[in-house]
Amino acid sequence: LTARLKSVLIEVKDISQETTIFEQDINFNPSRIEEINGRLDTIYTLQQKHRVGTLEELLGVQNQLSNSLQSLLNSDEQIEKLELKIGKSVAELEKMATILSTNRAKSITVVEEQVTHTLAKVGMSNAKIKIEKVSSKELNKDGKDQITLLFSANTGQPPAPVAKVASGGELSRLMLAIKSILAKHTALPTLIFDEIDTGISGETAVRVGNVIGELEANMQVICITHLPQIAAKGDAHYFVYKNEESERTTTGIKRLRPAERIFAIAEMLSGKDPGVSALQNAQDLLASK
Repeated sequence: LTARLKSVLIEVKDISQETTIFEQDINFNPSRIEEINGRLDTIYTLQQKHRVGTLEELLGVQNQLSNSLQSLLNSDEQIEKLELKIGKSVAELEKMATILSTNRAKSITVVEEQVTHTLAKVGMSNAKIKIEKVSSKELNKDGKDQITLLFSANTGQPPAPVAKVASGGELSRLMLAIKSILAKHTALPTLIFDEIDTGISGETAVRVGNVIGELEANMQVICITHLPQIAAKGDAHYFVYKNEESERTTTGIKRLRPAERIFAIAEMLSGKDPGVSALQNAQDLLASK
């Protein structure tokens, strides 16, 4: 035991001597400590600012910012390239706008005649339209032209902007005429008319229905209507209804069977609980489509 204690004592003295030597080698430099603390504070602040948790992530942010700075330093070159690209694009747009304007000028008279002809078919034999094209040097979303559709419903009435002079019924028929002409020159799989019958009834509604029926030869036509004269023209009749259940309103749609369709059109003619004459009128409408 004595021998072991002597050995431990020798070891302790040796460690003490090494510690003394190590202590003598350490230079306490308050300025260096302050500098290190300052850097650590800066690192912690930057980590919080950029929302990163490690030094490696912070160095990654530094690299990204460095690349961004380099891009800014080269911005003059990038701006020059972009300006060149913009110049080419503007030149191409100018070329396309000129072609479009030329084609419009050639087509205006034809479109005016076709729309006027279709308006006559829906009971507006005195109606006229005029397409006013004013060109400018400035490009816009429609090219370099400002297009205004002028309309006159009666003889002697000077054409004026549609929004100012057309009634609801006139506007409905005008839109039908324009859409029907567009459909003849554009490969459309489906054409949708949403209440195109606003403001019309009677014989005018029959004529509108006939024009819509002509379109069915080339495409599918979906027409949302409240008029029996138009509803009777379709190959199929879908009924849209609302259902209230458990304090909740839902909308449903169902395809009507032949008998249901007769009843629905009769209701459109005379209201709920249609009589025999209304049912007969509904059958006659369906038979004449």
